[in-house]
Amino acid sequence: MGDEMLRKVEKNKKQILMVDDSHLTSAIMSEFLISKGYGVEIVIAGEEAVEFIRTTKNLDLILMDIELAGKMSGIEAAREIQKIQEVPIVFFTANASDEIRREIREVKAYGYLMKGMDRTVMLSTIEMAIQLHEAYERASLYHHIIENQVNEVYIFRESDFAVLQTNLCARKRTDLIRRCILERDLVKGETKYQIAGKTVTIRLQVKPLPDSGNKDCLQIILDDITEIKSLENELRTLSQTDPLTGAHNRRYFMEAAQKEIDRVNHEKDDTICFAMMDIDRFKQVNDQYGHRSGDEVLVRIVELMKRQIGYGDILARWGGEEFVILLNHKNLEQSVATLKEIRHEMDQILFWSKEKVTASFGLAEYKPGDSLDSVISRADDYMYEAKSAGRDCIRGEKQ
Repeated sequence: MGDEMLRKVEKNKKQILMVDDSHLTSAIMSEFLISKGYGVEIVIAGEEAVEFIRTTKNLDLILMDIELAGKMSGIEAAREIQKIQEVPIVFFTANASDEIRREIREVKAYGYLMKGMDRTVMLSTIEMAIQLHEAYERASLYHHIIENQVNEVYIFRESDFAVLQTNLCARKRTDLIRRCILERDLVKGETKYQIAGKTVTIRLQVKPLPDSGNKDCLQIILDDITEIKSLENELRTLSQTDPLTGAHNRRYFMEAAQKEIDRVNHEKDDTICFAMMDIDRFKQVNDQYGHRSGDEVLVRIVELMKRQIGYGDILARWGGEEFVILLNHKNLEQSVATLKEIRHEMDQILFWSKEKVTASFGLAEYKPGDSLDSVISRADDYMYEAKSAGRDCIRGEKQ
């Protein structure tokens, strides 16, 4: 076996401190424990044991005689050691009187061994003490993690929803636990709740309780993600919206329009139309009044169109002064009526107290076999036909 492997084996050994003033007993017990794979250190007095603990952090167990040389007994040494660090202690003694057992319980020892006890019993007691302590440390660490979670954590019994444990964050939100658990209103995932008159978004996760011997126990983690969702919605809006006019942008329109086409292809008995609109002589507006005035025209016309289109219709800025409208659940006649309303409203607006702005429209109805690009292309062609016909008009397919 190589030197590196030997070091790993030594590092992984369980380390035991034996505190006994009998050299013979120490020699016999340490030899046996070393043969079983343990590392053993020996001191003869309680004071030495306390000092050893002050400078050593990797002990797994202390085997301590109750009657020791020096001023400090094994019980007294155990009390001092527990003030320094948590190390499991197993006593061995020749006297197991009621008084001795009471003192052993008071210092929360992991057990005691009678001197002269069978080695198998001694070994099993040591192994059990180490395993119990390791389980306790894991449970303590897990409790610390749960208690200090920034999320709300509820541990409950799945069979009857009895709450077994909550963390600090959860205890501050008793209104939420009452709403979600006592009313059995548990929805895994993200859910909106009304809390103290405000709408909050809660992400709920249900997981098995780690290191729990009870398989019926689960943990609920509730996380208030209201601010995160608000930021997500804001970013989503920014990614889907034209920043100047507030209309949808071209990318959003293409995705939404394709979904509507897929729906119509599936349902068979619905109609949708596409309109392309271009503001007439918009370059002259920019040249004569400036780009800021041109921006004002775009914003006001979008506001106007939003008022005229129906619920489910989709308006988007296609580019520059061009806009596209998906007219949902409308045939050609109904779509023409909507576009006429938009033209009529535009005719009522005077920009800079004297100027009217007009627009040209092209209209096409989606037909089986069309692609999104093909129906938009037809609407675009009709829009240019309207431009050629003198502008400020609607051109499209005949019914």
